[in-house]
Amino acid sequence: MGSVQQVLLASAGAGKTQELAKAVSTCLAQNPQVGVLAITFTRNAAAELRSRILSHLLQTNQVHLARQLLLGQLPLYTSTIDAFIRHLYLFVAPFLGIVAYSDLIVEEAEELEVARLLSRELLAQLHKPQLFAAVQRQFEEAITYTSRRLSLERFLQRQVLQILQVNPIRLFLQACLSQWHRQAPSSEAAYKKLFVPLETDEALFDFLRLLLNTYRKTRRKLFLQDLQSIVLLIARTHEELLSEHTRFYNHLFIDEAQDTALHQWEILWPILRELTSREDTSLTLIGDPKQSIYGWREADYRYLLGFGDFWRNAHYRTLEANWRSHPTLVAFNNHLYTELPKLLKQGIQANKSRRPYYQAALEAVETLYAPERVKQKPCREAQKSAQVRLHVLEGISSKAQERQARQQILLNILDFLRQEKVPPDQTAFLVRTNAQIEEILDLLKGYPLQVAAQSLGQCPSLAVSFRVLQGEKGPVEEHYLNTTATPQIHRQLEYLRTSGLEPSRPPLEKWWGFYELFRLWQEAGHTADRLFWSRFLSELYLFWQQQPYEGLEAVCLWWEMRMRHLILELPPAPDAYPVLTIHRAKGLEWEAVILPFAEWPLFSARWDRPLWRRVPLAYLPDSLRQILMPWQELLRSQISAPWQKSIGHEGTIELPVKASSQTDEATCNLGPFLYEEFFTERVVENINLHYVATTRARRFLFLIAKADKRGGGIGYWQAFWTENAKLLNSFSP
Repeated sequence: MGSVQQVLLASAGAGKTQELAKAVSTCLAQNPQVGVLAITFTRNAAAELRSRILSHLLQTNQVHLARQLLLGQLPLYTSTIDAFIRHLYLFVAPFLGIVAYSDLIVEEAEELEVARLLSRELLAQLHKPQLFAAVQRQFEEAITYTSRRLSLERFLQRQVLQILQVNPIRLFLQACLSQWHRQAPSSEAAYKKLFVPLETDEALFDFLRLLLNTYRKTRRKLFLQDLQSIVLLIARTHEELLSEHTRFYNHLFIDEAQDTALHQWEILWPILRELTSREDTSLTLIGDPKQSIYGWREADYRYLLGFGDFWRNAHYRTLEANWRSHPTLVAFNNHLYTELPKLLKQGIQANKSRRPYYQAALEAVETLYAPERVKQKPCREAQKSAQVRLHVLEGISSKAQERQARQQILLNILDFLRQEKVPPDQTAFLVRTNAQIEEILDLLKGYPLQVAAQSLGQCPSLAVSFRVLQGEKGPVEEHYLNTTATPQIHRQLEYLRTSGLEPSRPPLEKWWGFYELFRLWQEAGHTADRLFWSRFLSELYLFWQQQPYEGLEAVCLWWEMRMRHLILELPPAPDAYPVLTIHRAKGLEWEAVILPFAEWPLFSARWDRPLWRRVPLAYLPDSLRQILMPWQELLRSQISAPWQKSIGHEGTIELPVKASSQTDEATCNLGPFLYEEFFTERVVENINLHYVATTRARRFLFLIAKADKRGGGIGYWQAFWTENAKLLNSFSP
């Protein structure tokens, strides 16, 4: 038996995880001695997959295999893609004689130590005119942007930590691009507008890179971002080392394959090539291109759809069942998304001035939303009623009027759902942006709404406390403290700022100072902040376990760079309505879903800052190619994406690009081509977000959208709904 390659396309509610668990269980049952590797994209997904596999083995009376799985005696490996890349590094490091895992910086507290060390080195070198001028410019910009006081040392520490989060290959390319900008002839001015260095002061950037490289060499250490770059370079130059990794398994499953980025495909490529060349192996990709909504993380669904272009024997199979939604909702989504390309095509005819870009985007939508990829068969019994309803806000002349109309519709919907006995925790509000979360909270004051996921920095008492400790208290923080804080809170903050966090104090004593502050905020009535403080105090305890001699400066930097961005997933409360963004709703489901703002841009794309894009080497200017020439073999990608075949290339290279539809044609039409590709990606994501949102509901789906006053356009969903509201007639009572 040769190698088997298959692609499973699973629309929303098709039971993808269960299908994956069944396939893995089958491989284990056929030969328990042959390894199986399943790659997921989150730790929760990996844990859920193992649980489903165990359940399937028990349901099929394979108790002996279930017991072996529990005892760790089966060669089943489940891993996130990031953890897998890290494991690949550990595997190849001994062959190349590079740093072993025990020498790596893996703890955040250690990175803070590096930031402090290097920032002091920068301060010691400020006598150098070039560095002094660079720091002064960047520091003044930071003060202007934040409108608050900043410590120079803490500012430099932030700069170090920020550069640690960037892929070293990109840092190197950015340096090459800056060098080219200084040397490029005037005849290449059009290219200079296209390839734009990122917004970092060049002199400060060069000093930071030099310090980091020196630190790596003298300490023989690596940063976490280094691992991915090293493994990527190995995949390009010594792929036989990575292909050796397949001796541990014969079957590979890649879940959520539509979310895989190009650099991840490049790392996986030698492994895929080796597996497909052997006997009795299998490769399975599972995903749904219609749920690809992470373009900002460089995910690209087209590698999943175009997989057959690389492996001609790949077999595609679509899971047509829908086990989630009521037949009424399945029929609505089937009808909407199969009709969508036709209706958009009609709208494009009214936009002739931008027709080339619209046409390219339409072709992508037609491919993605082809009827055979959209239509599902409902498998859930229609024992209860269900409905889909669109509310179009018409005759609106002011913001106040719009707010009042939207609020009244929301109140009517909630009243209807109460009559249908749908509990609050099964009624979700899905929005596109965090700003719209705040708007919902304002529209439904007095209702038990629960924001499902928030960062610690969104906890007012916690955020204000750190502004005070950092010495960056502004008018907003002053007002908050004057109106909500007690004198005891003021005294505790002053104690922590002046002496309570001295590095010499015992770690538990320092931790207790924050616990006392938390207790005082609770006594002042801030009980809603309890979960945020609890998570923060847990992380703080771990921080001081690892770095017992750190004081105020280190804790403030740790908060600023790490903790305030930490997302807290709140457990659902039975008496509260969940409110969350569509991105966080992916993979979840509720009895009822409400889209309060179903009017986001549809055919719209703003390219207002440099973005890292793959550019064909053949289309680079000669002077830039000369600078990159010594490293082209390392930097270029050999994977030819299906949609790039039309322009031909010698490989692609990643560069920060800013293009528009009016980019000078002296760039060999590369600018317009890149803009067209970008425009298409954004249009597809605008539609995919809507698809994800409308497929979360089991019984009830409500959409609220403003009417379109312009008429005839397709720039926004509101125009689409205004023109095509008849789509919903047969789904609303």
